[in-house]
Order: sequence, then structure tokens, then C-alpha cells
Amino acid sequence: MLNQHIFKLHVTQGVDGNWLFQALRHLTPKIEMDAHGASGLVHIKKSELEKYLLLTPPLPEQRRIAEILDTLDRTIESTQRIIDKLQATRQGLLHDLLTRGLDEHGQLRDPESNPEQFKETELGRLPRSWMVDYLNQDVYFQEGPGLREWQFRETGLPFLNIRCLEDGFIDKSKAHCISIEEANSSYSHFFLDAGDFVMSSSGTLGRISEVRQPDLPLMLNTSVIRFRPRKASLNSRFLWWVLQSTLFFEQITRESQGSAQANFGPSHLDKVRVALPDLPEQQRIAASLDSFTQTYKAEQNRLAKLQALKRGLMDDLLTGRVRVPVTAEEAVAPPAAPAPVAQQDAHSTIPFDRAPLAPVVNFRAAPGASSVAQADWVAQARTLAARQQPAPYSPEALDRAVAQLAALSVEPEGILQVPDMLRQAGVRFVLLQHPKGSKTSGAAFWLDDACRAEPVVALSMRYPLVDVFWFNLFHELGHIRHGHAAVLGEVLEPGSYRGDDAAESEANAYAREALIPDAVWQPYLESGNHSSRGLRAFARQVGRHHATVAGRLGHDLRDFPRFNSRELRPSVSTEVFERLVLRLGGSV
Repeated sequence: MLNQHIFKLHVTQGVDGNWLFQALRHLTPKIEMDAHGASGLVHIKKSELEKYLLLTPPLPEQRRIAEILDTLDRTIESTQRIIDKLQATRQGLLHDLLTRGLDEHGQLRDPESNPEQFKETELGRLPRSWMVDYLNQDVYFQEGPGLREWQFRETGLPFLNIRCLEDGFIDKSKAHCISIEEANSSYSHFFLDAGDFVMSSSGTLGRISEVRQPDLPLMLNTSVIRFRPRKASLNSRFLWWVLQSTLFFEQITRESQGSAQANFGPSHLDKVRVALPDLPEQQRIAASLDSFTQTYKAEQNRLAKLQALKRGLMDDLLTGRVRVPVTAEEAVAPPAAPAPVAQQDAHSTIPFDRAPLAPVVNFRAAPGASSVAQADWVAQARTLAARQQPAPYSPEALDRAVAQLAALSVEPEGILQVPDMLRQAGVRFVLLQHPKGSKTSGAAFWLDDACRAEPVVALSMRYPLVDVFWFNLFHELGHIRHGHAAVLGEVLEPGSYRGDDAAESEANAYAREALIPDAVWQPYLESGNHSSRGLRAFARQVGRHHATVAGRLGHDLRDFPRFNSRELRPSVSTEVFERLVLRLGGSV
């Protein structure tokens, strides 16, 4: 049963339930602004809710809009789950590395299997080779001066307070200022240097930030303490992680004092101990934690982009600024079963205009592409891929398939083996003509973003050259082999094999190595034997199609026109293209 604070909503004919659910979510901020009542009892009446109007596109477009937004929702949820898992792992990993360490092979020591490698210390059980020392023996720390409010200025040299210390960085916009002349004359020894660590010593204890290269000197105050390694035997990044550890925080909490609010100063830090491995192990531990943090922040950035994309898409698609194209089959599809969503009084068909949309996949596309067309292409590719039933995916099976396909690339008909070989490796392969404006060459994504066990590679054959086909195929397979998460729309010039981030560089390197290993390629590149006869001879030597050699020479020598003739870089024949389509069940 429902009470008076819950509305039961029903869908009417001609309205897709999933679309209406997304439309109501988009309308929610407006409803919240219009709600009234005292705090804790904010509400809106049924009669007020019934006055809201929704612009309603035709039913097939509703379904496509809902499909795009639902796909984004699933990706956002998957990314949030990854972040939650990383967050839960973070402190445990930090504790393990700072109490068990990494041996010379980069492996975490196991006190249960190898108890002889550990000893009992004031800080608990630690590796036998580690030493325990007082923090002040290895770290220089300093508290800032206390300044009076009358010394503050609206502009000048930033004088930090604890509100400036964010998660790992300093927000100078929240700092007080003092005159540069007064700071230089009386407080210059409190200036911070790039690479210093600063920590709050009152209020919220232990909030820590790193000083980046400042455009003006920064100054400490009495609620902020500077930390800096005193000895060359202490790695700065290792110190950063020690200062964020539970072991360190528990010690400063015990030493803190004050009835109104906890606080500590340099004298209390004199009693704090730290566990220190040798310098090489400090570097291994710091590198491992830095790498984990980069992964965590990359997922956070990805989530923020996805959420911003979702907000922008909802505003574009649900207000009529973007038209989502539908196929002829979708336009005549039977209506979907009603879903429990909101009542709609009147339906109006609204004109749509195209607007930017970034698909959530690893993309190879040209600049100026219509992201709406790309989203449509990906949605169709996902639908086609979901119908396939490949073998279970494994990286080892993919390695075998790639090696076989690379060998087959020398023959024009080798392309016909791609679907079967990838299917045996657990990879779904889709060949799908790019819609007008998408400028899409290929994409890689996962049907299951969370588990990454159902990979998909889609090619459009927008540029049906032999070498482009094989490079794009192996590039997208590189994303799959390295387990890359889907990203927001990579954009590359046609024929460009470059990427601007680590994942793209890794996928490019994978494709290059799969087609012609660098150990073989570099001597040939340096030989200068790049005539038509020379490159064909080299292609026969390495067992690859001569177009692959010509395309790579064009890229590496930055001279595509020289190697761009139809004889050197032929297209996939129409006959082979049609036979490949038939093997895929007519995907294009």
C-alpha cells in the first residue's frame, strides 16, 4: 500500500517506460526547486505535479534515447563499483606495504608462510631487515608562525590555513594573505618549497597535502606543519605514504592534546616512530602505491566525465536539442510493454537538432565526427555483438588468435578468417557500416563493463585499405588484451597511429608488434631500402602483406604520399568484403 507521500505513476499508450523514467529523473531538480514546506517536510502536491509538461518524441526515438541513457547508467554504476572496491582496498594495501614490504622480486612478504623474515618491534611485527627510528631523526618538521588578523591583506603572499589543505593538493583560494614586504623581512624562513608536505595539526588532524611548484612563495601558519626528509636515505614518496598511514595517524592521535579540539605540534612529533626499510625497498613500495593511486584517480576522473556526460545528454536528448536517428526496422517495431512510470497527458512530436555526444568506448575516429552518429553506431554494434555466442574469453586464447591472424594477413582472403578465430578466442567481432557523420573507423568495448569477460571489437571499414584494416583490428584487440576500460571518445586522424594517453599508446604498440615486431622493423627502417621493390622484398621476408609495410613506412617516415599508391596500399576487394559480411550474418 502507498501513503500520502508517495505517488503511483502509470505509463500511457505511445510512451516508452524507460524513456519516461529518464525524463522524470531529468525533471527532478526542477521539481525539487518548486517543492515547498518546512525543512524535513518539503513536498509537492499531486495537482502541482500534473502541471509539468514533457516534450515527447516519437516512440522509436524514445526507445533509442532510453537505450543510450541506460547504457551510460550501467557504465556509471560499473565505474562506481570499481571505485568503491579500490577505496576499500586502499587502506589495506597501504597497511600491508608499510608493515610487510616488498622483497627484491617485488612480492609482498608473507609472515604466515615465512615467519623467520619478521621480528616484533615497538610498532608491531615488521620485516627483520627494517629498522624502527624516531621520526625526528629522519624528517625535518616545522610549524608556522602565529599571525594576527590585522596583518592580513586581500592580496599578497598566501598564508596557509587548514582549509587550504585538500586531498593531496593546496587550494590557495582559501588562504589569507600578508604583504610580500613583511613576509620577506620577517618570515622568509617559513616559506614552503616545492616537494614539501604540509599537514593540519589542529581541528581535523592529519589532513595532508603536497606543495607543488608555487607561482608565489607559500607560508606556514601555526595550524600547519611542514615535513621534509632530513636524510638522503629516506625516499620522499615513501614519507608521503607513511604520513597517510593508520600507524602514523594513531600515534599523532595519542600524542595530541587539547580539551576543545585535538592538536599537536613538533614537540609531539618527537615521540612518533617510523618503520624504515632500505632505500631500494622504499622506492618499490612508493612506486606500487603511486601506481595504485593513479588507477584510483583515473577511475574517479572517468566517473566524473561520465556523470557530466550523462547530465549533458539528458539535457540535450530530453529537451529536443538532439535528434537520435532510428532505423527503418525500429520505426515500425511494435510498442513495448508498459512500465510503471509517470503519467503523460499530451504527446507532441518535437524537432531535434544534432548536438555533441561522446560514446563510452575506445574509439578510432576522425576529427569533426558527429558523436550522436557515433553513439548510434555503438548501440547497433552492441546489439549485433550480443547476438553472438563465442567461446569463453581468455587472454591466452586471444594471443594465439592474434599470432595466427598476423600470419594470415599476407593473403587478401586472410580477412575472412577474422570472425571465426576471434570467436574461438572469446572476442565478438562486428563489421558495421558507419552512419553519415560518424567518421568512425573502429571501437573496442565490453558488454560487461564490471567483469570485462565479454569483449567486442567493431570495425566500420570507413577506409577499406588492407593495412588500415589490420592495424585497426589489432589496435582494438590491444585495448582488449590489456584490459583497458572504455574511455570517452578517442579522436584520431585517418591513417594516424598515434595516441595521446597511455592506453592508446599501449594499444598502438600492441598493433605494431603484432604486425611487424620492432626487433625486425627497426633494422629495416634504418636500412633505407624503401623502394617499391625493397619494401615488397621485406614484406615477403617477414610474411606480411606489402601494404602493411608501406603503411608503416608512411607513418614512421612521416611521408604517406610517397607510399600511398594503389599498388602499394590496395583496398580490400569488394568480393572479399561481401564474403566477410556473409560470414557475419549480414552485419553491415
